[in-house]
Amino acid sequence: MTENRGCLGFAGLVLLGGIAMALDLVSVERSCRGFFMKLYELAEISLQVTRNASRLTKIGHLAECLRRLEPGEIPIAVAYLCGELPQGKIGIGWSMLKDTLAGPASGSPALTLAETDACFETVRQTTGSGSSRRRSELFAALMARASETERDFLQRLVLGEMRHGALEGVMMEAVA
Repeated sequence: MTENRGCLGFAGLVLLGGIAMALDLVSVERSCRGFFMKLYELAEISLQVTRNASRLTKIGHLAECLRRLEPGEIPIAVAYLCGELPQGKIGIGWSMLKDTLAGPASGSPALTLAETDACFETVRQTTGSGSSRRRSELFAALMARASETERDFLQRLVLGEMRHGALEGVMMEAVA
């Protein structure tokens, strides 16, 4: 269960892969900026973490990322960086993904973590007759707005292929 304390910070638990990670970022001095992290920024951090073999460097990149997030973005970013969707399986596989990659990427990054997560939640909730087509349309619309870097990140995220290297343990240390 999480508790949002607005501008004062964020405290609570994030359940991820059966691991409860305590988040206590109240001591982090930050203001309510009203700026939301772009998916592009998270994708860049993901690339930095992947490129580095040093555990301490990975922890440093992740800790810096967590400090820059708004409270509501923290559970989303933690899940994404651990290669998981907060929604779990959402019915998007390789076949649907390759169809969405056929179109051109957006020239500039515009997606935020919150709107990306909202799209995945809508996709997850889409059921019934014609739901496969509708999920495909929703995901295609998201991918059409994504830059090349964001597309690569989303592809790895949806297919479960983040491959950061023991990231749950590293993430727990970054949170601490």
